[in-house]
Amino acid sequence: MGNEGEDFNYTLNEAISELLDTPIPETSLPLNKDSETYIYANPEWEKLSDAQKQFIRSAPANMKPSKT
Repeated sequence: MGNEGEDFNYTLNEAISELLDTPIPETSLPLNKDSETYIYANPEWEKLSDAQKQFIRSAPANMKPSKT
């Protein structure tokens, strides 16, 4: 896990920080179908990292306990 030469704890802390920085949606997030996948209709949400987008898919009710 992580990049060769980097400390595991550093990489883990970076990953945790990224998820903690993920905004919690106030409402449902509309999606657009893009060929075989879906993308967020709002460009601000779409430019989040893949990990943050996956975290958002877990739903706000599940995100809040993880962020406390």
